[in-house]
Amino acid sequence: MAGRYPARVDTALRLTFDAKVAVDDLRRGLRISPTVDGTLQSVQAADGASAYLFTPAVPLVAGSVYTLGLDGVVDADGAAVTLPGVVTIKTVGAPGVIRFRPVDGTKAVAQTAVLSVRFSQPMTRKTTQAGFAATVDGKPIAGKVVFAEHNTVVVFTPAAKLPYGGKVTISVAASATSAGGAALSKVASATFTVEAKPPATVTVSKPRPSAPSGGSSGGGSGGSVGGGSWGAVETYYLRLMNCTRTGGWVTSSGSCSSPGGRAVAALRIDGTSATTSSAAPPAIDSGAPVTRATSGPRTSAVGPATHRPRSSARISSSRARSRTAAAITST
Repeated sequence: MAGRYPARVDTALRLTFDAKVAVDDLRRGLRISPTVDGTLQSVQAADGASAYLFTPAVPLVAGSVYTLGLDGVVDADGAAVTLPGVVTIKTVGAPGVIRFRPVDGTKAVAQTAVLSVRFSQPMTRKTTQAGFAATVDGKPIAGKVVFAEHNTVVVFTPAAKLPYGGKVTISVAASATSAGGAALSKVASATFTVEAKPPATVTVSKPRPSAPSGGSSGGGSGGSVGGGSWGAVETYYLRLMNCTRTGGWVTSSGSCSSPGGRAVAALRIDGTSATTSSAAPPAIDSGAPVTRATSGPRTSAVGPATHRPRSSARISSSRARSRTAAAITST
């Protein structure tokens, strides 16, 4: 007969007899095929019976069947001792590696990859962890080993990111044993390559427009005030002066309102001076009105301007740094 489940390879055999059997007689008559060397010692048994424990000198071979027999064994009364039929013992098979993760030969594995090995049987933690190794470019990788799925999977998490382009090897030595005591059928290993370092990327950001600083200025026509050119400043104030010259009002928004219709020549910028023009006054914006002075000189955004009943006037083109508008001089 055979056991219901496969026996561990490091198992011992217990033989119990219902009569007294001498140990020396049993040593001579016990047969095991294939041959197994070992020791036989007496163990406790019930009254009137005898029991012995046979311990193999080396572990049994994994995945093998052993047959037991008795040859010429007799009890204390001289009666022959027989076995109840054919006695066989089958040992557990040797464990093997089912797969590695990443798979052997994989390219461009992530730096943060977790490594693992799956076995065909539950494994002994102590021997399996001792037989597990992970290296990168021949150097050991520090990390943590845990067992999962009833000790059939070993999971290894590296303590740091794997180096770009590194060659990683995972291996399990034949000294790793299963829960049944059987050693790994052969050394198993897998090698993969870590992803290459990506090329450097250059990000170009558009510069933000600078806020007006309130007044950098230059001595020439290319200078700026508050982010605008001096020419734009002159044009702006020239428009306001032409508004007041024709009897209009300058509103708080900087536009011209309620032109007076005074028949005077408009000022215009020509080269480095402002001259009068016989052209019609420009269109006037009808924005919000401001209070109109009833007497005295009218006021524009450039300060007081005295009207003289002359047919022409000139405006200085000098743009000093400390001035905010062109000054009017008569010719």
